[in-house]
Amino acid sequence: MLIPLLLAALLSRWVAAGILSAAGLRLIAAGLARQLPADLPLLAAANRAALGDLQQATQLLSGHETLLRASYDAAFRQLLNGLAVLAVALAALLPYLLRKDSAQASRP
Repeated sequence: MLIPLLLAALLSRWVAAGILSAAGLRLIAAGLARQLPADLPLLAAANRAALGDLQQATQLLSGHETLLRASYDAAFRQLLNGLAVLAVALAALLPYLLRKDSAQASRP
């Protein structure tokens, strides 16, 4: 019983990490697309930045390191703010989810 629970926990972490990485990629790419010409490999650079390889991402963008770092920073802050809002919403919802209805509490 313990092994399936551990596998499910690991899988859920991988899925969550994948979702956050994809969201970061999209936010970084959107930030770069607003300020740089379309002929640059924006998606490839955003992908490298989302994976934490800022040096390779800078090389792909021909030295636009300042814009890349600003876009990376903005995307990271947006993800953190989104996760904070989600945590507050879940904390507010938790008492509702854990409450016992009086009708259900009286049933055996």
